Order: sequence, then structure tokens, then C-alpha cells
Amino acid sequence: MDTVSLLETIRSHLLSTFQLAFDEIFPQKEDSAEEFVNTRIDNLGRLITAYKTVFQRVGVQSRTELEKTFKLHYRNPDVQDALEELLDYETRWDKTLVSIDQRLLLDSLSTPLAAGDALPALVFRDVRTSEAIPLAQFVGSRVCFVLLRHFA
Repeated sequence: MDTVSLLETIRSHLLSTFQLAFDEIFPQKEDSAEEFVNTRIDNLGRLITAYKTVFQRVGVQSRTELEKTFKLHYRNPDVQDALEELLDYETRWDKTLVSIDQRLLLDSLSTPLAAGDALPALVFRDVRTSEAIPLAQFVGSRVCFVLLRHFA
């Protein structure tokens, strides 16, 4: 891939999607973490799609291969600037998700858990019906929970 095409791919897909994420998706300081989860968390998938598109256009299968492609073009100052901006966005993204996690923890627990503590009564929300379902309802049944945590 030539340098101009690589730059266009990075700018048009990753950098613009990160900017959109910070402008529209992430909560403002006055928003509660619960409000964020209830109204905007489903939009986090935008970055997954953006990375997929970049991988396809550059012709790579992994982040390691993408970084090797970046290294081939790194002498170009525009590529350096675009990559620096991308790394800044990724760092900001990680910090924002950690902040949301901490706010959710503070909102949901009066005291943080320590090793050996009993799990508090957890309530799940059925995304289709918005019905609250206590974890205790699942005890003794054959249920497999899949907890998704990381989006990047």
C-alpha cells in the first residue's frame, strides 16, 4: 500500500471514528455512568467496524501486521503525525473506559469488594424487555454467561 493510501485510510476511518466517539458517545462529566450504559454503550462498536475496515483496506489480519505496515511508511512526517494522533486517541479511549468502569463500580457498590467477600445480590437487565432479573434466579440452572469487556 502506498503512503498516500495508508494516510487516507487512517484518517478517514480510524481518526474520524475516534473523534466521533469522543464527541457523541462518551459521557460528559455530569452524566452518570449508568446513563452512559443505558443510552450510548451500544455505539462503542463503531471502532470495531473502523478497525475492520482499516485491516481490510491495508490487507492485514492483525494489529501486529498493521504496525509493520506503519513502520514501512514511518519516514513520512504525515504518517508520523497520523500515528501519533491515533496513539493519543487509543490512550484517551482506554482512560475513558477505565473511568466509566470506576464510576459504574462506585454507583453499584457502597463498599468495594475484596478477595473472599461474598458477592452482593446482582441484578441483570433483559435487553429486550428491560425486565430486572436477579442473579439468584439462575442459581441451580444451566446457564452460560458470556461477559464482554474489551472493545478494542
